[in-house]
Amino acid sequence: MTVALGPLGIRGVVLDIEGTTTPISFVYDVLFPYAKRNLRAFLTTHGPTGLLAEVDTQLREEHAADVARGDAPPPLPADVSGGNAVDLEPYALWLMERDRKSPGLKLYAARVLYNVADALAEPDAAPLDVAPALERELRHRGVAAARRTWLLLQCIEWQPVVTLRARRGFSWLPRAERREILRGWERSRIGLRRRALDSLRGALESARHSSGA
Repeated sequence: MTVALGPLGIRGVVLDIEGTTTPISFVYDVLFPYAKRNLRAFLTTHGPTGLLAEVDTQLREEHAADVARGDAPPPLPADVSGGNAVDLEPYALWLMERDRKSPGLKLYAARVLYNVADALAEPDAAPLDVAPALERELRHRGVAAARRTWLLLQCIEWQPVVTLRARRGFSWLPRAERREILRGWERSRIGLRRRALDSLRGALESARHSSGA
């Protein structure tokens, strides 16, 4: 099925960027300014929902380490339970200015990965956060494998929205619906989709074994 993105208000789809489709300057000259312009609106919208609670925890750990090093980062709010997540903006911008690879900003990918792994697992399998082990696995497989995995997770996360199947991403769907979406990848007539999911499944299995599951 072909989906026209224009009527959905989507003017472009970001795939892989650095060193492939565009020069690295695109990241600094276009993507970073876009993130900075929209950060406050994002925090205002999603702060009250509780979605940022884990991100807040990670940022606080980083902030404490920055203070201990004497880096003088912007202060953080006492907590974000009162809906004041927008007060995280100065520190987040401070991290962006330093091109910091923030663990708090990687939690989005970890959340998608957790829900994919949960949907691929046997029904009676215990939930397992395989993100740390998968990261180690991808280091052995190389940068290209890590980029392909990130792109695959992005495609899976947004497929329900782009295909008008749901108003929210993959991670927000019930397990039964997530399993059905991944079965669609397994049965796809597009070999690339099947191979991509098989590769991710293999990496997840390796990560599960190394985690002692």
